[in-house]
Amino acid sequence: MTSSRQALDRVIAQIKEPMYIAEYLTSCGYDTSKRFSCPNPDHPDKHPSAGLIKTTGNRGYCFACQTSFDIFDLCVWIEGRPSSGPGWVTETVKYLADRFNIPLEAPDLTTEELREREVITAYSHA
Repeated sequence: MTSSRQALDRVIAQIKEPMYIAEYLTSCGYDTSKRFSCPNPDHPDKHPSAGLIKTTGNRGYCFACQTSFDIFDLCVWIEGRPSSGPGWVTETVKYLADRFNIPLEAPDLTTEELREREVITAYSHA
């Protein structure tokens, strides 16, 4: 694993800290102190059925559509940021790192490392 990859993994782990998902949702108009409408665009939630998972704090779950989500999913759903490929790193991760003042140097990842990051992200959502 390259040092760029390790640095990127550290930044991703920082962004996933519980305080950031709550702050992000609040800034988007969600009240995380109670159930809120599911942010999944494939679920037109008329009755608040989503909430943050209290045991982890860094994921949310919708009890109606049974979708689990993290801050990266929210950024993709709410702001239309890329969910995969090089754009996920250069746009989505960078955007969230900048938003929360987490230093991120432009990672110099190979195509293989980018693909590996996509697979890890996909498995974490399974």
